[in-house]
Amino acid sequence: CGGEGTCATCHVHVEPAWYGKLPRIDDGELNFIEAAMNYDSGSSRLSCQIVFERTLDGLKLRLADDE
Repeated sequence: CGGEGTCATCHVHVEPAWYGKLPRIDDGELNFIEAAMNYDSGSSRLSCQIVFERTLDGLKLRLADDE
């Protein structure tokens, strides 16, 4: 999707200690991510929607299993 957050192929699970440090998930991202087979409300994000900055240095996440 080129970073538009419209396909959920970059679905990741963010470590709990880091999840709350990310910007709030918007409705568009949430709609796609909730449809993912391995959705977890406390860790799922689309990596293309995470804007990396110094405050996220050390961010830990794992790729979601293939769907």
